[in-house]
Amino acid sequence: HDLNGFLQPIVDELKQLFSGVEFKTFKHPGGVIRRGALINVCCDMPATRKVCGFVSFHGRRGCNK
Repeated sequence: HDLNGFLQPIVDELKQLFSGVEFKTFKHPGGVIRRGALINVCCDMPATRKVCGFVSFHGRRGCNK
């Protein structure tokens, strides 16, 4: 009945991602720091596509997920 134990690992990973994670790539062998965040978009499908930058309803290639 307690979700905190289930959600704590994902919350910890999201905090770490927001702080910054170093990725080593071919172009940047010393590493590049990248940050990220999780956002929630709650609206109808056309608005979701516009807000999140997905292809519109008449697009040929794209994903609404």
